[in-house]
Amino acid sequence: MDSLEELKQELELQKNAIINRGGVVQTTYTHPSPSEITAGINSIDATNLSLATATDTDVLQGKTYYAGNSKLKTGCFVAPDTTLFKEMYLYYNPESTSTYYFSIESGQTSIRPNLFGSSPHKMIITLNEELEDVGAYSFGEGADMTIANFEDAINLKTVGEYGFSCAKNIDLSILPNTLTTIDQYAFSNTGENCDKIVVPSSITSASAYTFYYNKGKAFHDEFVFNNTSLILFPISYIYNRIFDCDLILPSNIINIGSNFNFGGGFNNMIFHENVQNLASSCFSALATDPVEYFKLATITFLGTTPPQVSSFAFAPQVSDTFKIYVPDESIDSYKARLSNFKTRVFPMSEKE
Repeated sequence: MDSLEELKQELELQKNAIINRGGVVQTTYTHPSPSEITAGINSIDATNLSLATATDTDVLQGKTYYAGNSKLKTGCFVAPDTTLFKEMYLYYNPESTSTYYFSIESGQTSIRPNLFGSSPHKMIITLNEELEDVGAYSFGEGADMTIANFEDAINLKTVGEYGFSCAKNIDLSILPNTLTTIDQYAFSNTGENCDKIVVPSSITSASAYTFYYNKGKAFHDEFVFNNTSLILFPISYIYNRIFDCDLILPSNIINIGSNFNFGGGFNNMIFHENVQNLASSCFSALATDPVEYFKLATITFLGTTPPQVSSFAFAPQVSDTFKIYVPDESIDSYKARLSNFKTRVFPMSEKE
């Protein structure tokens, strides 16, 4: 498949080729081109559109079923209930190399918990505009899960814990502005290839490990957090993500939890006057992490009263290189409070 657009075309054509809209399709001909699918659909006799049915035994034996004419090159088992599909085929055939497609039915507003969680297979999921709620583990922890059209979920409100965890090809820069609740690990181990993370202002809570990444390192050009109601950044929120950009938080953030961006980093960081606490390891890293990952040059504190800053807040790779700028009138109090970093503290008037 050459592009995401072709993938979308393929999914739409396959969806229209089966009667059971929203069913689950197992293809035995992986990623045919749109032209091949079109040719197959055009060859289907109008009187031959019935879907084959299958018993548990048939499915376990790996028999192939076709939707319409076999020229469609799509071997299908369609289950009217996704639980049946999951129990009959998905987990009884862990070595299958087929690709599985699932399109959310028109009018469906929620996805039940554990729908395809921990699937061992390659799966491609198509969302819809009406979707509002994704349950815990709905698509999370799958071996190879792709959300083909995340930008279409324009009414999504909640994502349960591990809802999309480990899913590929989710663009974390286009989370919908209707989203209010993201539970812990909801987008963990996702977005490795997206350029930036944008947390919409509609979010009313921040859960631990939401964008946690533990499969190496994920690199991004931008991190945008515009919410003006949250006061706490929880533990390990953007763990192990490297940002080639500055961190500028809204003034409502008071506390930054431990391991908030452990193993990651920013180029420059600005903390408003309301910040009271930077917890242990919030911007730290393993001593073995390559020094080139960490480009921290400056930290600016705007408050005249120094916050509590853990001695282990920052990565050892940058402890001798970055400068801390503080209000001129508070230089002495900052050096006293940040005793481990006092040689790095400079008055704001010296900041270029």
